[in-house]
Amino acid sequence: MVKVHVEYCTSCSYQDKYANIKQVLEERIPGIEVVANEKPSRKCSFEITCDKSRIPLFSKLATNKFPTNEDLEKIIVQLQQTK
Repeated sequence: MVKVHVEYCTSCSYQDKYANIKQVLEERIPGIEVVANEKPSRKCSFEITCDKSRIPLFSKLATNKFPTNEDLEKIIVQLQQTK
């Protein structure tokens, strides 16, 4: 099973963005597990990583933006390749 970790800033009210991405990933990749904030989040963060590859799939801190639909498609392809 692929496990995706999302770190998002709780004080920035990013919970809705997390819920949307979680839903998209779970619909597109059967059996995936998407979890959030297993450790304290950093201010303004929205970071997506996969436990199998440990490669960052997306970083708001690095890009200064949220993942677009195009970014999500790239993430989905990467995750499907790690299964």
